[in-house]
Amino acid sequence: MFHHGNVPAFIIDEQTDQESLYNTFSQYKERINEKSIFFIATPSRRLDENASFTMNREIGYALRRFREDFDRGFRIISKIDSCLRSNYEPEFRGLTDGYGVFSIEILVPSYIEQGRITVHGSQYIREKSNITPIHESEYAGFRGLEFKNSNIALWLKSRCPHISSRRNVGLVCIDKIRRQQPEEIADTLINRPKNVKAVVFDSCDKDDLTAIYRILFHFEAFGQEKMFYKFGPSMINRLVMELKANSNPNHVSGINPSDTAIIVAGSLSTITKSQIANLRDEEKTSLVILSNNDIESLTPNKVIEKKRRKILEYNLRGDNVVLTTEYWKESSNEYPDIQKRDKVLNLLAEICRLTNEQVKNRWIVIKGSDTALHVLNHGFGLKEFDYCGQIIPGVIHIKVRLDDGCTNKSCFIIGGNVGEEDLLIKLIKTINHT
Repeated sequence: MFHHGNVPAFIIDEQTDQESLYNTFSQYKERINEKSIFFIATPSRRLDENASFTMNREIGYALRRFREDFDRGFRIISKIDSCLRSNYEPEFRGLTDGYGVFSIEILVPSYIEQGRITVHGSQYIREKSNITPIHESEYAGFRGLEFKNSNIALWLKSRCPHISSRRNVGLVCIDKIRRQQPEEIADTLINRPKNVKAVVFDSCDKDDLTAIYRILFHFEAFGQEKMFYKFGPSMINRLVMELKANSNPNHVSGINPSDTAIIVAGSLSTITKSQIANLRDEEKTSLVILSNNDIESLTPNKVIEKKRRKILEYNLRGDNVVLTTEYWKESSNEYPDIQKRDKVLNLLAEICRLTNEQVKNRWIVIKGSDTALHVLNHGFGLKEFDYCGQIIPGVIHIKVRLDDGCTNKSCFIIGGNVGEEDLLIKLIKTINHT
């Protein structure tokens, strides 16, 4: 499936074990070796801690076995949510249980393209002329962000028992990154106090990411550390660019000028709500909504069939269709419990599966990373895809096979709580003019 210039990515779920994952890695060993980087997409963040630990332990075991087949060493990079929501502790413990012990953790949590920045060790959201500490933003009300300070060292102390104290967290601040030479900072890290288990890097713009990459290059060259990387989306994209592993993300395939979009929005942030509301005002846009009654229905198959027919009707008349939930109309941003979320995800995935069998003149946008993984995996039956980079800031372009098993189709993933209010409009206009 994978194509020259793109990064291979593998989707796994709670049922994936180390044997099947190792076999997948082995199957694509030549391709992985060629690109020097590959992704493992997991639902780890939305799982309970025990399930997240087990999943990451299986990943760790598979990676350890795969490392033995490799001609060179490799690094492990785990994504950190730019709003500091994650299962950091069970992910870390699971990977170390399966893969081995790490001597230091490196955190670069920013998502600069979407205004998530780190300054003097604290996380902020930059929106227009305002800069808001993450704990004072709307996301402080989300489950998984139960703390009253945006300082990442305090967050680690609160969420990660293996860190135990803020004194065990070092900081490479923005002033050092911009004023000192990379090798000088790397030398400071090499000779850090013995108690320092984790180091946070500030970053506010793309030049900071380039400097961080150079610092880590010199740090790795020392060769005495086993590092666990926790990177935000910006640093991951910077690494992919540095390795020259991605193709032109603007090269869209499998979308004809007459095709329309199906936008699956499982996110419930204020940003997502505004993006849907703005798009709804555009000509030739329709909404298909899962109400709370639909979600709690004792006859889910009837609900699924009703929504499928609506999507088909709107799509055939030439509308872009937004498939979302009633949450988007509510003022609360509090996540429902995991059982209700799973109901919603399963309904969205099954509607997409059945719609895909009949609606051919469409392309897919998925809003919300948890929603994207579930819909791609359970709705479209995908286990692999090509990562192509950001087609516009904040919108990830991937290529999949959705139709006949041969045709490459471009799809797009947008984080649930990122983007300007007109991001969906901009994306549709970009595709229409590509």
